[in-house]
Amino acid sequence: MKKILSCLLLSACLFSKAQQNLNLVPMPVEARMEAGDFILDKTTGIIVSDVLTHEIRIANQLKEQLNEQYGLNLKVGKADSNQRAFKKIIFSLQPKLFPDQKTGYTIEVNKTEILLTGKNFESLFHSMQ
Repeated sequence: MKKILSCLLLSACLFSKAQQNLNLVPMPVEARMEAGDFILDKTTGIIVSDVLTHEIRIANQLKEQLNEQYGLNLKVGKADSNQRAFKKIIFSLQPKLFPDQKTGYTIEVNKTEILLTGKNFESLFHSMQ
C-alpha cells in the first residue's frame, strides 16, 4: 500500500508542478496536493456518502486490496459512522462534476485526508487506482 499511496501522493504533487508530467492513466481532470504527508495506517477510515451506491463497491475493493497486500483492515462506512477516524480516504460520486465531459475525477490530498471525487462509477474507479 505504501507504493500505491506514494504513487498517489507523488502523482498529485507532480500534477501541481507540471500537469503534463503526471503519470496517471487516465489523467485526472484535477489533482491537488496540500501541505503535509498523508500516512496510511490502521487508524485510517474509508468514507463513502451512501453505502447503497457504487462508492461502497469501490471502497470495499480498496479495503480488500490494502488488507491482502499490507495487512491493514480499514473500516468502511458512511461519513457519520466513521467520524472518529482521524485520517480518511473519502469516495464521492458527483454526477454534476465537469458538466461538459462524460467522465472525470479529481484527487485532493492533505495530511488528514485523500478526497477522490468522480463524475460516475468509471471515473471513481479510476481515481482509486
